[in-house]
Amino acid sequence: MADQTLDSFRQMLLQLGRLIRAEELNTLKFACKDDIPTRQRENITSIVTLFEALEERGKFSKNDVSYLKSLLKDALSGRTDVLHVVAEYETAYLHRGAVSPGAVSPDAERSPGHQTFGFRKEIQYLEDNLGKECKFFLRCLIADHKIEHFELSNSKFNKEVIHQCLCAWLQDSKHLQHADLLKAVIAALKKVKRYDLAECMEKGRYL
Repeated sequence: MADQTLDSFRQMLLQLGRLIRAEELNTLKFACKDDIPTRQRENITSIVTLFEALEERGKFSKNDVSYLKSLLKDALSGRTDVLHVVAEYETAYLHRGAVSPGAVSPDAERSPGHQTFGFRKEIQYLEDNLGKECKFFLRCLIADHKIEHFELSNSKFNKEVIHQCLCAWLQDSKHLQHADLLKAVIAALKKVKRYDLAECMEKGRYL
């Protein structure tokens, strides 16, 4: 359980690192001015390095993410997708205990916003591996106007748009079991001829 919690904690931080934009790093660094010395802050060039510095100073850990939540809420107001990543970890591993592999937690299904926890590794795999066909893939799952909404809110089509679209689809499909969600994703991948990704997901290979 301890190892599982730590692994999920690290995965959460990596996911935050992918979602948080490079231009938002300075905002976060400024918000930490009272917690990290100036010289050390000046040497921080990535979100991951910032998180490591805060961890070293005991500001948050796998057992307490309240500081992290507060930091993201205050510095990145409006980034509900980022806040939900932390909230999902907190709900599954700190409040309710770990969910079983492949299960969507009941709390995640009930709460609003971008819920990914039970399908997180699949979403991460798609974000990292979809190419130019990603918009066609997403159209197999959600309506065009939703894709356009997320694309406009991010100024360009990027991993964050893929993430938000898939989260919106999960929210609309929360009545489905994990196996049914996986079948829908695999079918969509095959429709856009990404048989390589479909085969990996069928076999549960997400490396």
